[in-house]
Amino acid sequence: MNDGRTFDATPPGTKVNTLDGGEDHGSLDDEMQPARSRTHVDDSGPRSVVSGTDIKVSQVASEYEHLGMTPDDIVDAHPHLSLADVHAALAYYYDHRDAIRREWLDAESFISALRIRFPSRISRSSVSDQ
Repeated sequence: MNDGRTFDATPPGTKVNTLDGGEDHGSLDDEMQPARSRTHVDDSGPRSVVSGTDIKVSQVASEYEHLGMTPDDIVDAHPHLSLADVHAALAYYYDHRDAIRREWLDAESFISALRIRFPSRISRSSVSDQ
């Protein structure tokens, strides 16, 4: 799933420390340079996650699509995520919509199979009677 895209949020002209200990003061030509900032989505594993976390892109997308949460709501629910992380996860979802939706369907099938194999000991009628 990795297409090699990264996002550099460093504005042109910003002073940036380089790997050799020097300083890069930036220029208008920086737009042509490789991105220096971290990639927000890690898709090297079996499921894409927000980099540096165990939050799956599919979870962020589900909270947005199914629960109607805004990106700010998602950040409030997961304070270790930045707003940029959430927007990057949503952008990744829109670029890989079929794969993410397949992941949702697989999860639903797995949960259904577990419910059949391990039925609740509490009947739904006894819960509604309370």
